Amino acid sequence: MKYDPQDPILEETAPSTNAHSFMELALRPSVQAWKRKLYGLLAGESSEALSKLGIEQYIRVLLAESKDRSAQYCFSEAVAEVVQEWNSTVLESADRLSRILSLVAGFTPAVGFSKVLTHLERSENVKRSQERVSDEYDRVDLYKRGMLALAQYYPSPPFHSYDDLGFAAYRSLLERNLEDERYSGYAAVRLLELKVLNFKSKQFAALLLTEDKAATSVFQALLELAEEPREVPSVERRFGDMLVTCARADNIQRFERLAQMNRATFDPQGDYQVFFPTLRLSDGTVLEIRLDIDDIKDTPLHEFVKYTTIKVKELLRQETLNEDKIGRYVSGYIDEKINQREAMRDLFDALKALDANMRSSKNKFFVTVKRNNFPIEIKLRVKGEIQEELMKWILTRPALVIQFPFPVASAAA
Repeated sequence: MKYDPQDPILEETAPSTNAHSFMELALRPSVQAWKRKLYGLLAGESSEALSKLGIEQYIRVLLAESKDRSAQYCFSEAVAEVVQEWNSTVLESADRLSRILSLVAGFTPAVGFSKVLTHLERSENVKRSQERVSDEYDRVDLYKRGMLALAQYYPSPPFHSYDDLGFAAYRSLLERNLEDERYSGYAAVRLLELKVLNFKSKQFAALLLTEDKAATSVFQALLELAEEPREVPSVERRFGDMLVTCARADNIQRFERLAQMNRATFDPQGDYQVFFPTLRLSDGTVLEIRLDIDDIKDTPLHEFVKYTTIKVKELLRQETLNEDKIGRYVSGYIDEKINQREAMRDLFDALKALDANMRSSKNKFFVTVKRNNFPIEIKLRVKGEIQEELMKWILTRPALVIQFPFPVASAAA
């Protein structure tokens, strides 16, 4: 950003005779000059610019204006010293606390983690959740702002998480906040992101079924994650885990209510009244809820399961093959009907009518289907106890011989 003396956002910091003015700091940075500037900002100096930019962006403007290569080093040393000198045991003003927490969150000095953690641990009995801050219109949750600052140090779990004492302390803080209704949602989402909490665990099941704010926050976080196309398959599996948990508790309505609270529509019958449950979002996007058929066999969801050769044909006739859906559906059909001779005969007849075939190689099973004169192999998930029976069907049914000049493409590759 180019400095402009007429810029109303920066007019407070226009050049002046003050040795520590905006331009003086930009042209001749030093650790001591930066410390004086930071203490001035924490005390409320340049409040108009702070209210428009926030302390982090305000500082980044100062750094961007500096022509001296040592500016970043001087600032980093200064912010580390200022945070080190912060006495987090003192009940200070909301304005100053808000700014120093923003400073730590924006620039993550090494000492900032322990300082903020100590502050939060000592204030757990009196969490400052509704504070008036002069730079902001709405009341501010300073305890939450502290947790957001700590999150900057652990955006993902460390490689050796159990040997990291800082991570262990952070994890403990989040786990304690699962019991606080105000922060249980945030804590649950963070613990899932850090892989401390597992979607299939009993602890998460208890939160999902009994804690409204935690369950709603997790549901909302997944919907937000689904806005990234590459994350959609993972999100669909996580929704599947949540749906299975609700179904095992005979409380599918719980999942449906969570969807409604997030302006989504849950359809347990899903696609073509066959068991591909879906979530239709407020913008029209449809997410498939991915789950394992074995997980819902003894739950109320099983009544929605319908496997037919009509659906098999529909899936295989589509111009663009949904290999994942075909693999899941045909695998489920086989698992459900392996001992029903007429149903299995219908399946092989349906495949033959579509110039498709089923084959096995090294205890792996595939459906081969032709597209643009090129065969595509779709991998099936066949459980060990029924593989022998399925192999008998493959060996006794007349094989469909397909001659192609090209090698077979494997969907599993």
